[in-house]
Amino acid sequence: MALDNNIEYEKCVAELKQWWHNDPIMPNKIDEVLLKRFVHSTYGDIEYAKRVISLNYELRNKHSQIFFERDPMSPESQKVDMIPLPTLTPKNNYRMIFYRLRDTNEAKFDFTEAIKVFFMVADTRFAMDDTISSGDVPVFDMKGFSIKHMAKVFKAWSVLRIYMNFTQNAFPVRLKQIHIVNVSPFIDKILSYMKPLMKKEVRDSIKCHLPNSSTILEFIPKEMLPVEYGGEGPSMDVMKKDIQSQIEKSQNYLTDLAYWKMNWSKQEEEINANNVDLRSLSID
Repeated sequence: MALDNNIEYEKCVAELKQWWHNDPIMPNKIDEVLLKRFVHSTYGDIEYAKRVISLNYELRNKHSQIFFERDPMSPESQKVDMIPLPTLTPKNNYRMIFYRLRDTNEAKFDFTEAIKVFFMVADTRFAMDDTISSGDVPVFDMKGFSIKHMAKVFKAWSVLRIYMNFTQNAFPVRLKQIHIVNVSPFIDKILSYMKPLMKKEVRDSIKCHLPNSSTILEFIPKEMLPVEYGGEGPSMDVMKKDIQSQIEKSQNYLTDLAYWKMNWSKQEEEINANNVDLRSLSID
């Protein structure tokens, strides 16, 4: 765990928790570790954290087909690997997260379902106190990713927009770098299509690595790198079993809407009550 010494986490979490419970439309339950992550990702700026939290839950509720209709036991989770490495980088205390297709058959590729898995993995690890890092570094592996896969991604453009908006504006992480390994010849076309959805600082953080190159080792120690990528770290298969086990153990948390669903009806009740009060006023 990599926390900042100058942030009063307990005090900030207590303040956010009080704010949460005073707002009638926020979900009935909240995980305190998640609040701690919002404090961490906003560098202890409570007002900024409140705005990010509000956007996070508004987007979840606006796009319930992504965030509510999910199954931790879904076979879709076996088609993709979304693996946070078990240790932090020794130099910067960054968390490296590897993403790749496990099943590269484009006929079986469902981008919407893959995004659901992405957010289940994220929500699972965000509730784990010992995984907080100084920054997140996603590593996307393009091996087996074809033009047909890309076409399916862009066909689900609305889902891609949700993903990009959420991860850039409502995610409780400090994004430090983005790495793309085994880049394919059409990477420039992909990035060009996605450019309107990416903030400049996100675009500038992207680093590409050619197939069979070792340039990724400039950013991650060999002893941490999974064996599939020429490193000495645990295999992707072993880590896949670990994260899948954690997701399944978190099933109740992930599917309990009391943690995620906003109480819009309470807001409507308050508005209606205020309208009644206004109508009851008389002018002397």
